[in-house]
Amino acid sequence: MIFLRHFKVVNWILATVAIIYLCSMILSPIFYPLLYLNNENWEYLQGVWDRWQTFNAAIIAFAASWIAFNISRYNNDQQREREFIAAKAFLPQALGELTAYFKSSAEILLNRWRSSGVKVSSNEIIDASIEYKSIFEKCIRHADPAVGMYLANLLACLQLHDARMKGDRKLSRENLIIYFYELGELQSLVDNIFDYARGESEFNDQALNWEDYRNSFAVLRIPVADIVDEDSKRTLKDFVERRIEWQKKVRLS
Repeated sequence: MIFLRHFKVVNWILATVAIIYLCSMILSPIFYPLLYLNNENWEYLQGVWDRWQTFNAAIIAFAASWIAFNISRYNNDQQREREFIAAKAFLPQALGELTAYFKSSAEILLNRWRSSGVKVSSNEIIDASIEYKSIFEKCIRHADPAVGMYLANLLACLQLHDARMKGDRKLSRENLIIYFYELGELQSLVDNIFDYARGESEFNDQALNWEDYRNSFAVLRIPVADIVDEDSKRTLKDFVERRIEWQKKVRLS
């Protein structure tokens, strides 16, 4: 994996070595007799090649195998890119389905908030569409590492959210604020990659800020100003801003 990660660097190093080799084994033996021996005696060139015959054979064999490896890798990269383009075509649909799921989740959380954290009923439990899972799996498999890691992180957060939405215990308002925050984070992650999925912008894995969360809460129809725990005086906005600051410190450390 380390070798593949620095593949281009290795190619540049080998290209430099190849230039030095050609100069030492071809150009220098040709021009040395002309410059220093004042003749065009080809025996010097033949003598150099004969003396280094075994070494030259090994270099030629290595060069042939390295060229074949580069061709194979190029073909594999092209195939992976085509497969990612095919999978990516369905990504906006999957993200749209997740947004609909998040809106339904927000309604359930708001009902529990207004009912002081009452247990969720079996009729309220919803499931995210299973379609997104296969689409995410294909995209993660064929995407660039940065995009794959982003989607994998989104998928992990989504699975945690899905498990919490199916919980049957009564929640405190403090816990519900955390759930609102995590739901806003999920929607922000979806919004952040939507334009990339539609081919309208480059991939951008920038850190989320308050504006991202505010826009997500607006999409989910979560009234941020009304989400206040009267006992602890904790508000949803305060909690989100503290989490953003904590994440900044983690990234800098």
